[in-house]
Amino acid sequence: REWSDLCFSLHAIRRFRRRWAITYYAKRSYGSDALAELKILVGELYHPVLGARCEITSFIPAKKAPIVKGPLEPFLSKTVTYRAGGILKVNPWTIRLLETSPIDMSVAGAGRSDSFRVEVGLTEKAATTLRKHTKKKGKDKDFAASKKRNEERRWIYPDNWKEWPATMVLSSEDLEGVTLASHDTTHISALCGTYERARCKHTFNQNAMWKKTGAPPHPHLHLLLRPHKSRTGPDVGVISTSPDTDDSSCIVARFSKKWQPCDALEETLHGQQVELIRWIVCEKMDCFFPKTKTEVTSPAEKKDVMLCVQHLAGSDMDSLCQHVSASGEDVQLNVSRGQQAQQTIRAFNFVCVAPILRFAATSTFKYDLSPAAPWMELAPTSEVPFGSCLQVRPKRPVEKWYFDTEREIWDRRGASGESRQYYQALENSPKVFEFWVHTTDRSLSVKVFPAVAAHHAAGQLLEGRGEAVKHLRDISVSYRISSLALQEDPILDQFKVPRSRGRAGVLVALKKPHELYERQQQAIAKMLAIENGDTEFEEFEMSDHTMPGSSGWGMIARASRKVKITGGVVADAIGAGKTVISIALILNGLQRAKKAASLPNKSGATLVVVPPTLIQQWNNEIEKFTNGLTVKCIFDLSHLKKCTVKDLIHSDVVIIPVDILESKGYLENLLRNAGTYSDEMGAFPELPKYTGQMEKNAAHGVWIPATSRDPYAGGNNPQSQSRRNASARYSSVYIDAIQSLRQKKFKLTTTGVPIEFFEWERVVVDEIHESLCTTKEELDNMNFFKEKNRRAGRELLGVMTKDTSYRPLQYRKSIFGLTGTPLLDHTSRVIELGNLIGNTYIIGLGSHW
Repeated sequence: REWSDLCFSLHAIRRFRRRWAITYYAKRSYGSDALAELKILVGELYHPVLGARCEITSFIPAKKAPIVKGPLEPFLSKTVTYRAGGILKVNPWTIRLLETSPIDMSVAGAGRSDSFRVEVGLTEKAATTLRKHTKKKGKDKDFAASKKRNEERRWIYPDNWKEWPATMVLSSEDLEGVTLASHDTTHISALCGTYERARCKHTFNQNAMWKKTGAPPHPHLHLLLRPHKSRTGPDVGVISTSPDTDDSSCIVARFSKKWQPCDALEETLHGQQVELIRWIVCEKMDCFFPKTKTEVTSPAEKKDVMLCVQHLAGSDMDSLCQHVSASGEDVQLNVSRGQQAQQTIRAFNFVCVAPILRFAATSTFKYDLSPAAPWMELAPTSEVPFGSCLQVRPKRPVEKWYFDTEREIWDRRGASGESRQYYQALENSPKVFEFWVHTTDRSLSVKVFPAVAAHHAAGQLLEGRGEAVKHLRDISVSYRISSLALQEDPILDQFKVPRSRGRAGVLVALKKPHELYERQQQAIAKMLAIENGDTEFEEFEMSDHTMPGSSGWGMIARASRKVKITGGVVADAIGAGKTVISIALILNGLQRAKKAASLPNKSGATLVVVPPTLIQQWNNEIEKFTNGLTVKCIFDLSHLKKCTVKDLIHSDVVIIPVDILESKGYLENLLRNAGTYSDEMGAFPELPKYTGQMEKNAAHGVWIPATSRDPYAGGNNPQSQSRRNASARYSSVYIDAIQSLRQKKFKLTTTGVPIEFFEWERVVVDEIHESLCTTKEELDNMNFFKEKNRRAGRELLGVMTKDTSYRPLQYRKSIFGLTGTPLLDHTSRVIELGNLIGNTYIIGLGSHW
């Protein structure tokens, strides 16, 4: 009587392995506690039977005395099964009897296999320690209480805990003529027989499942250990027609709390009392759909209105407007901020989601929700180009560095109140989805604004990139509405790198008798195509916005633009001639580079950045393949101070180590030349020792302690924030000094002018993979640079600097990386390579920055 007049409303739709679960909750009124749950399972009920099962669970036993603690079991069930030949078998509603039927059974085991405790590596020491634990003061009373509840085996292991039976034979004399349920032809006698242990691991609780194959019309039976949901009670042996212990209505028998599989190997413990779960037909049970006038439309004439839910009941309007203080015919609902927004969203789910999903499935919706839906182009509707709207994407507060004398560290802070203003601007920024209630005709409209999503996508693509901002009008934006329920699994493919094969080669004369191979000529042709601006790349970024509520819908905006790339990576095997390809490229444009050399800082040289041990090797290779190129090798600051501005401007090649920032005195020399040097405490930063590492994204091992804050149990360094601050401080000082340096003018005879002052013809970075982000384990186990040296290389190359005009190394034609191991196994490394090579934007780079 407590639940007979309840109306069940959709709560959730979830997909599990081989089946779907649709859950409805019943409430007396909106906002009240749920009194009952109706769950519909569609798909594989138990192998190999397909069909649908409806289960109703009452929550009243957990609310009224005597209160039932722990998980609640369904008490009503109805099953429709689909069998071979297209035959549907419709079973009537059945109700579970509260009283169980205990019977005596013999459970005898044969054969021996490792128990679950042995499989996870527990030893005799664990069993001994647990026994000692039960005798400690205070614990002895708890153990005695558990023995009264027949739960002592939660405290101590049985004597034969190391072995479980490979097979179990069940038999009884009490089963003839008794059935599982009065509507079913499956006799309890079918419980008897041989159960064989499943070989699969990590699929069932404690790897415990013994299966008995049933002959029609009897189903397969599974002997399982059902875990206690709240983990406050023992795992209990059950026999079920389903291999899933969550299928409560499939459980036909339950063992005592004390029973464990190892008991089947002890002859004295073969006799067990088993409780039979009994179901009977419920004659007076039916479900019906309540009539409603609610109607959903998708008006084509209203561009901003995606959906309109009409003819809402008065109680539905009250629940939707429970937190609305404004008056008027049209009222916007708050679905984005605070606890009240969450309550409004729950009301929307309760009232509108089911009609909306039904409408989308059965009627003509003006948006295509399929994964293959075409992208809809979006034209700018105002004078504000996509990506530059400050209402949608408020400007971040500008933080300045200050020295905290108390802690003796540099920290960042903004102007008073700016952070609060920025936070409020974010809260008040336009949203992609808006919900409006119309009180006069009792309807709700869901409005959608693709331009908002477009600004987000374009903003990520262009923000902070300097020259890119000048090309806002070149951005093209498209969008589409998507449904998570219709999304397909992503197709994972290898990262494919384009080759130079098939391209007409460019022959460059080398010092006799050396000649370029055909594949090397083809690589040079591709590099020249990049330098001449003949290579296009489509940069794009996406912005995903989920519609509030449980509909599973959202909008995806895509912003893209065509750019001329200014660099690339020459990736070939070790010894395949990457160095000679670079030398040939230098020779090919040598005369043009010499003409470009001019004061105050335009050098005709190609800057070659290499690991310190390769400087002399590069010099030797240049002597081997060329006649008379002017080469300057700079090993550290002392060598730089021997070079004049004239030397660096009129050289053909300048070779420097990638970790030159680590050279003693180099940064101080740069600051002094830039006029930004200070003797104040803390004003001169040291190169950070630990940066550029990827966080752990996998845990190795069996069991580890963890918290929600640190799921990898301390695997990521707790000092990450202080290290990020140190890195940001160094970058800030370094970049500011470079900008000041480039405003200076030096005489041709001035020596020791930093490398960052000059604009080079091109930049070539050898072993470029050594400057990519990596993990601490790789640094320890592989032949990488030391972390501090790698940090110097990343800083010199400007990996984390968005605007290329602010990067330390400036070039006119191109920047190329050389590597025999490009490390394309991680998305962060791929997008960093694109970032290094001329600031080419690969999707996701905005988040990486």
